Amino acid sequence: MNQTVISNMENTILFSGLSGCNYYTVDFLKDGAYLGKHCPSGERVDIRFSDSFQNTEQWRHVVEYPADITSFLWPLDIVRYYDGKDQRLGMVFRHRNFPKMLPIRYFLYQDDGLDWRREPVQKFVRNFMQAMVRLHKSGYAYLNFNMEHILYDPKTMDLLFDFTPSVMPVDLRHVRRSREVPFTEMALEFLPPWLTLDQPNQMDLVCEYYSIAALLFRVMVGRMPYQGRLMDGHGNMMNLQMDTDAVVHRRMFEVYLQHPRFIFDPEEKENTIGLFENEKKYKERWRALPEAVQAMFQNVLSQKNVQVPNGERKYYSAQKWLEVLTAQQCLAEKEG
Repeated sequence: MNQTVISNMENTILFSGLSGCNYYTVDFLKDGAYLGKHCPSGERVDIRFSDSFQNTEQWRHVVEYPADITSFLWPLDIVRYYDGKDQRLGMVFRHRNFPKMLPIRYFLYQDDGLDWRREPVQKFVRNFMQAMVRLHKSGYAYLNFNMEHILYDPKTMDLLFDFTPSVMPVDLRHVRRSREVPFTEMALEFLPPWLTLDQPNQMDLVCEYYSIAALLFRVMVGRMPYQGRLMDGHGNMMNLQMDTDAVVHRRMFEVYLQHPRFIFDPEEKENTIGLFENEKKYKERWRALPEAVQAMFQNVLSQKNVQVPNGERKYYSAQKWLEVLTAQQCLAEKEG
């Protein structure tokens, strides 16, 4: 999350924007957030400011109706700070440390390890899909699948989702009801291609469902859905040693989203892979997938689907993905 740093905040008292009995002292800045204390209880808290925290009513709803899920960092309160010129809105979070967890970039950037038949991959997919299902049932969409903002435990594959300003209330009965989101803060890797062409600030649950499918494909097959011949010469996509410049990375994915031709599209062959020896493993993983799962990926990721009007676009909910992957024995069983 792009956070705003405000100077001279130490020893400041901040009052809750929701309750007259809650207030906080700010101690010092650490890792982009202000470490503080909830004065009535003494509990340690993190306080984050962002220019995206402007819609008070939206964030009031988020705080007062939290998601029913433990794997998401969720705000506890809203505070306001006036610096003499502008009023800033901040979010208060319970202070937590995660020394054993890493950004999922380290998991998704590996190559040989991303095979849907491997137990760590199946655990990751299971935990990811269950988290998405619970989040959606709680009435929210995540939208911004930034690989630096989602953490995982390399031993257990447990996941932790950081809070972002892109989180928005949704209704599962109205998947195409859209809202404006801070598009410039969004990670591009798993965004729907149509957002770069049509109403880029408007996102809905169909966008979320597409991102889930794209991330699933990367995890289960080991390659990005459109990383075929049309991307040759545009950089080493998702390579820990080569893909290290954030500006170059974003430009590369801007090009990537302009060529939404699924590498395993049965009709569109322009972007296919398999000509080179190092690409054969992806084809083998794909062919080993159950036909029902292949069909779901093809329906969602094909050029034909992403370029049709929104009302005609095919999608699968997180619940549907979880049901099919479970039925097709693509997930590791829950331990204990």
